[in-house]
Amino acid sequence: MSLAIIGLGNMGSAIAEAAITGGHQVAVWNRTPEKAEAFADRATVAESLAEAIAATDMQVWVLSDYETTEAVLAETGVSAALAGKTFVQLCSGTPAEARALSAKVTDLGARYLDGKIFTYPARVGAEMTRFAYSGDEVVYKACAPTLKTFGARSGWLGPDPGFAAAADLAWLSYLYGSMVGLFQGLAFTRAEGMPDEAVFGSVPSWLVEIDAEARYSKELIERGDFHGGQAELDVHFAAMQHLLDTAQATSISNAFPRMIVDVFGEALERGYGGMEITGGLEVFCKP
Repeated sequence: MSLAIIGLGNMGSAIAEAAITGGHQVAVWNRTPEKAEAFADRATVAESLAEAIAATDMQVWVLSDYETTEAVLAETGVSAALAGKTFVQLCSGTPAEARALSAKVTDLGARYLDGKIFTYPARVGAEMTRFAYSGDEVVYKACAPTLKTFGARSGWLGPDPGFAAAADLAWLSYLYGSMVGLFQGLAFTRAEGMPDEAVFGSVPSWLVEIDAEARYSKELIERGDFHGGQAELDVHFAAMQHLLDTAQATSISNAFPRMIVDVFGEALERGYGGMEITGGLEVFCKP
């Protein structure tokens, strides 16, 4: 399957590299031609976006957001060129934006998949990397061998075009929550004069624990009962309070500990103290 990579920022360039390495026939287009010229010896550099679309079966759009994508669609000759093509959208945005763009693209006679990227450019094409797609399953299955060039663990989430965007919000929540926790941890250890390695050296073991806790939470959620035998929320909350008290005492940021105490304090007020920490899910889903 021939494909065009539309947008050659850091992520678009990494995807183009993965597609070329995977042996695909690739065309590239970028609003600033200089970035496209870097691929001239390995891919077709299209003179216009309409030309890139006309010359390929599938177009992978890696622009900054849905608004930018729609603006580019409005350029002369682009919409007309899409009839019969497969349009794969990989920018970040909301489920509502994904559904709206899907409707617009399919009205133009193209097949639409919404996709989201759960990695950074450096790991595009890696065995453990995952992209998530939603939309027409038949279209996804036809494109899957090509799409898995970008991430071997990629998969289809369902027919609703907004599903991939919702999963992206989950990924971003996990990513940013993890990084905030990492930075808060470094602030604690630095306040005590400790080297950063005290945190970074522990991360691999911590990731094992997070994975185990996630699996345990999944089990409790599927069971429909948040009671277990590991650590009740009352116990966790005492540790959360230690975070806040220590942050306040050492004059480092207490924004993250305060948020944790506020959220799980609400869970205690609702009577979830005897449950596992998974009981806190209800505060997020039913505020």
